[in-house]
Amino acid sequence: MRTRIAIAILLAFAVICAMFGCANKHPDTPPPFEATPESLPTTGATPATVTPSETPTVPTPIPTAALDVPLVYTTLDATPTALAVLDDSDIAELLVVIELADLPAMQGFYYSLSGEGYEWDIYAYLEIGGVRYELGMVAYGDANPEQHSLHERSLMTDGTQSGFYELVRSLGANYMQCSYYVVENGVPLHIIDIDRAYVYEDIDGDGVYEILASYGTASFDQHVYKFDLENETVYFASLAKLLGCDAVYYDTEQQVYRTFSWESGDGAQYVLKDGVFVAK
Repeated sequence: MRTRIAIAILLAFAVICAMFGCANKHPDTPPPFEATPESLPTTGATPATVTPSETPTVPTPIPTAALDVPLVYTTLDATPTALAVLDDSDIAELLVVIELADLPAMQGFYYSLSGEGYEWDIYAYLEIGGVRYELGMVAYGDANPEQHSLHERSLMTDGTQSGFYELVRSLGANYMQCSYYVVENGVPLHIIDIDRAYVYEDIDGDGVYEILASYGTASFDQHVYKFDLENETVYFASLAKLLGCDAVYYDTEQQVYRTFSWESGDGAQYVLKDGVFVAK
């Protein structure tokens, strides 16, 4: 009888524990942790805000050449200046004297005692009416002096203009300079010196030759010179500056100006029409 009573009590206790959830719960176990905004650690930094991505902007392509660039000249003073008369005592050794074909004059070549360069630098003079005028250094080393004689050049495409003379100087292994003169009343007058003048070309089609010269070493600029002898003026243009590039090359066969920029690697081609460079 007592055994039945004990079993009944145990069954009743099990039912009560199941009803109130206390069967396997330790009274010291904390409740499960649930993260809330208040429970997260703070660092003082403002949380990043994520915004919807915008439609990417496509960059505008940078053109390799401007569409139209006018050929704009600056003005150089080309007032003819008289040449110094040679002091014969400056001639260390007279090399050769030649008769000029285009001018009733003689041209002599000599070593100079007062020259600033080497003793074998070759100097020249122009003799007109018994007066010797200094032309300065024309070559160096064992160059043939007669290759540096004064000769007439016409600036007109039809060859009608005369009285304009050119002297080509060789002043270094890769340094050529052209000097230009006129003769008035039997007196030679100097107009201008142009480094690396290499092309006579009527680039604008007006019947007058322009002189194109290459300038520089790492970056070759193309310089253009246009003569107005009547008004004692020379017009000048730097094509690299006008066309916004580092180097310009004039293709004489295609009559095209080719440009290049070192930084961007871009190049372009231009033709000159009615005084305006037009990109091809």
